[in-house]
Amino acid sequence: MGQCQFCAKRKQFSFPTFLGATVPITDHLDLLGVTLTSTFNFAPYIEAKAQLAAKKLGILAMVRQLYFTPEQLLTLYQVQVRSCMEYSSALWDGSARYQLEALEAIETRAKKIIGNDALV
Repeated sequence: MGQCQFCAKRKQFSFPTFLGATVPITDHLDLLGVTLTSTFNFAPYIEAKAQLAAKKLGILAMVRQLYFTPEQLLTLYQVQVRSCMEYSSALWDGSARYQLEALEAIETRAKKIIGNDALV
């Protein structure tokens, strides 16, 4: 476990020991499944979530015609894919548009996979 400094100062300060143990300084902090960088740039976190959601959506696409109706696909999408993409969205909602485009592309792809725009 390391420490990540959240500070507007350019010069880093260090706390070499904590309770006698050396604590390294890192450029990010993983907290409750969210990766925080020292600059509060959520791009790596959003990219990771988009990749995970794309994998889940890919599995849904493979089994769509064999096993599930469009209504069931929508439910699976909402539970497995959408919930993954929305986790902690209040933190990174104000991110740059280009960072959020990957998540929007997944939603567009999901509409095609589900096959019923009225459901989405």
